[in-house]
Amino acid sequence: VLIAFGLSAYLTLALVFVHYLVDHHRQQNSVDRAILAAVVPRKLTLQTPESSERWTRAFDAAVLFLGDTQIVTSVAIILSGYIQLPCGLSAYHWEMIVDLAWFSALTHLTALTSLRHYFRRRPAMAIWRVIFMGVTLILLGSALYPVGYIPQYYDELEQPFNDPDQTYPTPIHTEAAFTGLLSSPAICLMNSRRRIELAVTLGSLSASAEDSEQLDTIPLPFNTMLVALSLAYFAVGYVTRVTRLFAPLSDRANVWFRVTPVNLMCRIYEFTARRTPSSKCRILWQLWKGFWLVCIVTSEAVYEIVDSTIWEIAWLAAALAFGTLRLIGHKQTSSPSGENTWGFGQELIDLAISTGSKDL
Repeated sequence: VLIAFGLSAYLTLALVFVHYLVDHHRQQNSVDRAILAAVVPRKLTLQTPESSERWTRAFDAAVLFLGDTQIVTSVAIILSGYIQLPCGLSAYHWEMIVDLAWFSALTHLTALTSLRHYFRRRPAMAIWRVIFMGVTLILLGSALYPVGYIPQYYDELEQPFNDPDQTYPTPIHTEAAFTGLLSSPAICLMNSRRRIELAVTLGSLSASAEDSEQLDTIPLPFNTMLVALSLAYFAVGYVTRVTRLFAPLSDRANVWFRVTPVNLMCRIYEFTARRTPSSKCRILWQLWKGFWLVCIVTSEAVYEIVDSTIWEIAWLAAALAFGTLRLIGHKQTSSPSGENTWGFGQELIDLAISTGSKDL
C-alpha cells in the first residue's frame, strides 16, 4: 500500500511538472515566464502553440485522472479507518491511515492548481472536487486529534511529559509501554478517560492514580506542533486553491490581498515624497521614504512568487518530502513486529509495477 501511494503521488508530481512545461502558452505570471524562458531549454517547452495545445490536452487528462484517484483514495482510506475503529483498529495503523490520507489529499490539491484553467471552463466538475476536498478536510481534522497523543519516536519518551508539580510518573516511560500503546485500540485515544485508563493498563501510572477523581486531572502529552502544522498546511492549501480555482474568487482575493495593500503603501510613499522636511529631519525622512519603497517592491515580489505555478510545484514537492519522511520514520521506529517483513502482498505490488513499467 505504501509503495502504491508513494508511486502514485510522485507520478502526479512528475506529470504536474511536465504539464507546467507544455502549458507555457497560458502562463501569465512573470516568474513562470522568466523560468521557462531562462532556465528550461527551449526544446522542452514545446514552443509551437499548436503542439503545445495538443500536449496540454493530453496532460490535462492524465493529471485529472491521477488527481481524482488521489482524492477518492484519501476519502476511502480515512472512511475505512473510521469504520474499523469500533473493531479494534490499532493506534499505529490509525496513524498510518491519517498520514496516507493527508499525503494523498495534498497531492490532489496541487493537481487542482495545475488544472485551474481546465476547471474554470467546467465549473460543475470543479464544485464536486471542492466538496470532496472539504469532506476530506473535516475528516482529517478530526482524525489528527488522537494522533497528537501518539509519541512519534521512542527517544521522545525520555522527555518529562507530565507537569513537574505532579507526583505521578511519565505516562509512557518504557519501551514495552510504548509498544503497547501502538498496539492498543485507537478509539481509546479519542476519550480523555479512556486515555488515562489505557495508561494505567499499560502500567505507566502508579496504583494511586486509579482513583476516579485523580484520573481526570492527570495531564497527558499532546504533540500540538505536529497536529497544528499538519492541519494548517492542509487547510491553507485548500482555501488558497479553491480561491484560485474560480475566476471571480481569484479576482476578489487579488484585490483584497494584493491591490488594496499595495495601493495603500503607494499612497503613503507618494505623500512622503511630496513633503519637504527640515534639514534636521532630512536623513530620517529619506529613510522613512526608502522603507515604504522597499515594502512596495518586496510585497509585489512576494505576491508574484506565491501566485506562480512553480511555487505550487515546490509546495507539493515539500509536502511529499515531509510525508515520505514521516512514513519512513514510522515504519522504522514505530512499527509493530512483523510489519516490515516482505510478504506476498509486497511481491504482488512489485510484480504489478514491473509489468506496468514494461508496458510503458
